[in-house]
Amino acid sequence: MVLPPEGMALAKLGMMSPRTAAVPAAASSQPLTFFRDTRPQARWDSIQTRIIMRGGMQILVVEDHQDTREVLTGLLKRWGHDVSPADSLKSGMDRLEDEPPVDVILSDIALPDGTGYALVSEARRRGKRVLAIALSGYAYPSDVHIAKLTGFDHHLTKPCDSAYLRTILDDRAKWDRTPPGED
Repeated sequence: MVLPPEGMALAKLGMMSPRTAAVPAAASSQPLTFFRDTRPQARWDSIQTRIIMRGGMQILVVEDHQDTREVLTGLLKRWGHDVSPADSLKSGMDRLEDEPPVDVILSDIALPDGTGYALVSEARRRGKRVLAIALSGYAYPSDVHIAKLTGFDHHLTKPCDSAYLRTILDDRAKWDRTPPGED
């Protein structure tokens, strides 16, 4: 393990980042940790290599909050995916017909001009074979149920666990090797 300079402590940089940084040490000599990555490094490296070699997936991120959209976009690009950010229902709908086709929709529920429910319902109506992930502050069981009814495959509550998001995306990458109807 690389130790930080004297007088500095090791800190993780937020929920969405596996990076660390040296920060001024607090009164305690214990490192500051906001989350812990429990994935084995060898598996992590093999996943990164596979995604980069296949070119990543096309991910549509629909989020009206600019900072959240930028963090998600940066994280997904770092993982090797091609990301199309959108800030509204209309811009998300417009992107559904663009080429290359979208593999994953990662959408907020509450958007300024509609809902993520409408976006995913329309994608399903158009026959799009996409993984739909709701990313929302709404965490009541009824919200999760409505998301499932409108076509979302997963419902993540903000702030989300980035390791779990990555696992979901890795599972989606397997679809490309599986014929439709067998996944």
